[in-house]
Amino acid sequence: MASTPTRPSPTALIDLDRYPIAELRTQAARQVIANARAGIAEQGVAIFPGFVRPEAVEEIAAEVLAAKTQAHLQDVWGTPYLELPDESRPEGHPRRTSVHSRTWILAYDLVSS
Repeated sequence: MASTPTRPSPTALIDLDRYPIAELRTQAARQVIANARAGIAEQGVAIFPGFVRPEAVEEIAAEVLAAKTQAHLQDVWGTPYLELPDESRPEGHPRRTSVHSRTWILAYDLVSS
């Protein structure tokens, strides 16, 4: 049986100074949550710039690139929501719009970080 890869703790990946999600009762954490909710209300999305530490992004990217030969290509048509188009929506609506997507998929058990 293969051993399970060691996973880093979230504190090694997340910029907890900027996003204090380990201490949700603090004023700083409540402000992060309020900003996220405002973003969802105003733009339909919450954006967290720098959420993952830059050095963690570099390590993850290097690992994934090194394992690319084990990935498989997913080549599909669908909506940006990864579903079939909904013809009941008005013309131009994202849930009605069909787009081509080509993505290399790497199985979770092949990623150690």
